[in-house]
Amino acid sequence: MVQQFRALPYPRGLRRSVGMWAAAATLLVPAVGQAQGRGAPPRVAYDELADRQKEIDEILHRRPLASVVSARQLCASGISGEMIAAIDTAIGGGLPLRLADLCLANLTRSAREGRLEPIENHRAPAALAIDAGFMAGFAAREAVPADLPSMAALKPIAERCLAQREANTGLCSAAGYALGLRVRRGEAIRAG
Repeated sequence: MVQQFRALPYPRGLRRSVGMWAAAATLLVPAVGQAQGRGAPPRVAYDELADRQKEIDEILHRRPLASVVSARQLCASGISGEMIAAIDTAIGGGLPLRLADLCLANLTRSAREGRLEPIENHRAPAALAIDAGFMAGFAAREAVPADLPSMAALKPIAERCLAQREANTGLCSAAGYALGLRVRRGEAIRAG
């Protein structure tokens, strides 16, 4: 199982930590389940949204810019969806971030830091359309129209586009544009 991760393209330094995390998860998950059946203390409630929001905030404010730019390029290439799905499956689900949260946070940080260079990619047109639409929306000087869909309504579309499950690249580009407009006007990315 861990061997699958070694074949995926990771940002520099991430390969070792993901491999170690996956190996630890495969060892710990069965032990946790066994402990629950033998009078172990009840599990502490896991606040998934809070955990996901912490990860978004980490990307937006503290993660090194080079890794943010690299992650944005992975998102636009469509590789990120495959990587997240493989890791999530290997550890039995429960990764803190969804693809849309991860990629929007990296796009937002790249945009705020002035690092939105066009990306060349012909393998993942839907993921690239979200990225290009976001760039155009972030650069636009127009006000946010009152009838523009909310960020919560746009994120499921972004999720499909980034995972290459949306055939309509025009929809992906439009969703990216709307997300870029909203982020440019200061709307925060919320886990959800």
